[in-house]
Amino acid sequence: MEEEKINASMLLETSNPSQGTTAGQPSMAKVLAQHRAVLSPVQKLPDEILQEIFVRVNDRVSFPRQPWLMRPSKVPWALALVCRRWRSAALSVSVLWSRLPSMTLSMEDMPREIQADLERLEMLLQRSQPAPLKFQCVLFDFSKDAHPALKLLIRHCERWWDVKFVMETRRILHFEEIKGRLHKLDSLALQMVGDQEGISAIDIFKDAPQLRRVDISGDFNAELVFPFGQLKYYKDDLRSKNILSRVATSAHSLETLVFHIDRLELNTMPLDFAITLPSLRNLQVNLKGLIPPFLKNISVPAIEEFTISTNAMEGTLIPLVINMISNSPRSSCSLKSLRIRAPTPLIGELVNLLSLTPQLTSFNLSTYTFPPVHDINTLATQLSLVPYLKTCDFIIHNSTKRWSSAELVSALNAAARCEPRLLGDGARFKSTSSASYPSSNPLSLSFPSPGTDVQPRLERFRLHMYGLPQTSGHHAVLERWKPTDVSRNLSTLQDSLQEELPKLDRPHFESVHNGKIDQKCLEKVKTLLDMIEVLDPINPEDVLCSNLHISLRNMSENEALLDIESPLTAQAKRILDKWEPTLKTALSRCRWIIYGGFAVTYISQDDPIRDSPQAFDRLIYGIPYLMSNYSPFLI
Repeated sequence: MEEEKINASMLLETSNPSQGTTAGQPSMAKVLAQHRAVLSPVQKLPDEILQEIFVRVNDRVSFPRQPWLMRPSKVPWALALVCRRWRSAALSVSVLWSRLPSMTLSMEDMPREIQADLERLEMLLQRSQPAPLKFQCVLFDFSKDAHPALKLLIRHCERWWDVKFVMETRRILHFEEIKGRLHKLDSLALQMVGDQEGISAIDIFKDAPQLRRVDISGDFNAELVFPFGQLKYYKDDLRSKNILSRVATSAHSLETLVFHIDRLELNTMPLDFAITLPSLRNLQVNLKGLIPPFLKNISVPAIEEFTISTNAMEGTLIPLVINMISNSPRSSCSLKSLRIRAPTPLIGELVNLLSLTPQLTSFNLSTYTFPPVHDINTLATQLSLVPYLKTCDFIIHNSTKRWSSAELVSALNAAARCEPRLLGDGARFKSTSSASYPSSNPLSLSFPSPGTDVQPRLERFRLHMYGLPQTSGHHAVLERWKPTDVSRNLSTLQDSLQEELPKLDRPHFESVHNGKIDQKCLEKVKTLLDMIEVLDPINPEDVLCSNLHISLRNMSENEALLDIESPLTAQAKRILDKWEPTLKTALSRCRWIIYGGFAVTYISQDDPIRDSPQAFDRLIYGIPYLMSNYSPFLI
């Protein structure tokens, strides 16, 4: 057999794929492709190995955000279409077909469509037998009858493993048959809307011996009963005091608790008993009103991640967090990640909080009214309280004013801990309460004298600010770019150009000018580009301070202008090419980078980005939103 394959391989190598063929015969290229497929190494794999590969591929495919990407339920179909052998192998693996496609069931569909959906579901349930089922189902219509596909799913409820239902509350009446039959149910997500007369409690899920994860949402008041003592993850809006009481008194195994409180009557009802969650490691609290007093009674001795958010304009969360941590009986708090979002400035209490969290590795503070300068300065001067801190994020909402020099010093002091150890073996960087800017230091940071007790370096220090103009303004201040007559002239041109650029976006001119670009706008842009092109800025900071290079880059990549082959894109690129040598001289002096258009991140001297091929684009133009994987703290 091996000799035959070698001879076939030699034949493939010596054959001429371009040789002509007679009518009705396959082309030589097609014949060669078929023979190469026969010799492919994958053909030597045993069926068991091939099936294991199928299963792992299917497990790695998650539900994509982009609709054009393959969904998990389509993976087995794609594999089965490759060849007879692959189809046979795929049909023999029941778990491969157990991730059912998302279903939207409605009795208002045509009977023919309902029957076709039912037949497809029956085929998948047969192919996946006896593997546990994973699916999500949406039930919304005006019919009182249960959909045939839902009845079919309920008949197989013993196999439910990871399920999600989105429906009206009244639909829960169709689920009575599943009570006591959910032997494999591990994860349940339930989103219900509307109240139904006669439904005050829902207990069909209480006898699910394997249930570990529950996610409840929607606008309904019916009380849900679960086996709280065995749950590992629980998320709910906590619509009633009883649910909170059951979680607090029964969920001894709970490791993650996420709850949202948005009803005033619950916020004002105190729970006057101590609440201890001994196994809880991740707590996320989102308050849509006043801070409820019962939170001060919670004890979380094993907590590692804590997220708390409120939009209440009165009070502060810091004392509440301090009280919750202090309730823990452990001598040292195990908290590693702390995220706090509150609209009022948090001043003067951060030191007390940090003193209780020596194991903290990630800190995220979000505020609304003005940059938390005092807290940034506290973090800079009291970093010895959190020696293991690796990432620090300040999220600033509605920040319109530029920072003063004192505020700048606070930010630089905190960011300075991102720098490498420059003082020899054993010496580390230490932040100071005031900063000096020696000219010999390209990053304009002060360093401690040898022998000073200092802390490990930060891996990331980031300031999130909403709105590109505000972000750019703070970026210039942090970089200490001082405005000059040249930069002011460039800024004036930038403002004029920025006023016209939105008119060149396709959605604008398609809706306003019937699909045609406004010629007057093109003429104005052309005039502005001519004025810019004659300039020859010597100082790169003048260009960077104006952000004119950002607008020119956006214009050179404008799809609408590229489609009509406008010379304006080439002119914008020509200007940038002329400025590039000057801008490159500023790379070593850049300390901050615009990240995702909403944040500025400190870049240390030894950051890998400085030596990467993308160093110029990233340091000068920033990291675009789509490439930044930007995810500030928002719950």
